[in-house]
Order: sequence, then C-alpha cells, then structure tokens
Amino acid sequence: MVLGNIHMCGNLLNTWNIKKREAYRKEIVNRRKKLNLSTIAGIPSSWKDIRSIEEKLDEALIVEERYWCQRAKVEWMNSGDRNSVFFYAKASTRKVRNRMSGLFDEIGRWIESKQEMERIISAYYSKLFTSINPR
Repeated sequence: MVLGNIHMCGNLLNTWNIKKREAYRKEIVNRRKKLNLSTIAGIPSSWKDIRSIEEKLDEALIVEERYWCQRAKVEWMNSGDRNSVFFYAKASTRKVRNRMSGLFDEIGRWIESKQEMERIISAYYSKLFTSINPR
C-alpha cells in the first residue's frame, strides 16, 4: 500500500515537472517572438513594452537556468551516492581546495601553526565586530 502510494506520488510529480518545464519553454519561445516583433516594429511608444518583455524573458530564463543547475546537482548527487571514483575525486578535490594551510598575520608573516591561525582568525573577527564608539 505505502509503496504503491509512493510510486503514484512519484509519477504525479514527474508529470507535473514535465508540464511545468514545457510551460516555461513555451513562455520563453513566446516572449522571444514578442520581443522580435516589438523590435522590428521600432515604434518609440513600444520601448517600454520592449523593456517589459525583456524583463519577463530574463525572469523565465533565470527560472530555466535554476532548473538545470538543480538538475545537474541532483545528477551529481545520484552519481556521488555510490562510492565511485568520480565521487571520491570530487570530494578529495573539494577537501584540498577548502583546506587552509596558513594565514598571514597582522604584520605580514606567513603562519602555519593551528593555534596561531586560530588566534589570527579570532583577532580578525573581534576587531571586525567591535564597535568604535560603544554607547
């Protein structure tokens, strides 16, 4: 029963997703057609209309771009869920890229000691968030 409901829900969501994507594609095509017709007309009174169409087209393109970014992330997560060479390489690269091996202190010296790095970070944020004129 529960698996059947989950399967049915998945199918409904997939159908909804396809309809929604198709609606956005149609909207983008229609906005591009309107923009082309408006720019061809070249009527000065239609410049506001042209700008409005451009803004709406930009919004639709942003929505489509977000969809594809999310889709790419899902694909990566699906690939990454398995302990594959791809996932390991991505995780290792991110770990190396995010690791701080050292910091420059207040006088410009390169510091690699963990304790000194903690002191530098703490001092930086203390200074950053300390009010000059406390009331």
